[in-house]
Amino acid sequence: MSHFTRVRTKIVDGDVLAEALGNLDVSFERGAVTIGGYLGGTHKAEFRIPTKAKGYDLGFVASGGTYDLIADWWGVRGVDRDSFVTDVSRAYATIATRRSFEAQGFTVAHETTETDGAVRLVLRRMT
Repeated sequence: MSHFTRVRTKIVDGDVLAEALGNLDVSFERGAVTIGGYLGGTHKAEFRIPTKAKGYDLGFVASGGTYDLIADWWGVRGVDRDSFVTDVSRAYATIATRRSFEAQGFTVAHETTETDGAVRLVLRRMT
């Protein structure tokens, strides 16, 4: 029996999520997709991310205004769940923050990634 587990995230925008996955060089499909799990078990998702384990995928599912990461983690290989969630969340937050400030008239003057993975944006707005 397959056992799909949900990991709650604070991701709310599918377009920003798609851009974040692309920035991380994560291949994915978007749309009405199906992800696989143990013994051919499946689950519907909006994003499907194939893994090294044949038949086991990661997915993102819209749920109550946010996207949950869903997978049958028993068979997923080559992906550490906590690291993946951290990396996607960080890339998502950087893009969402940049878009928010750009909408307010700021431009990104400089962007660096610290040794701990934190992203530092230097913004500029001409008045």
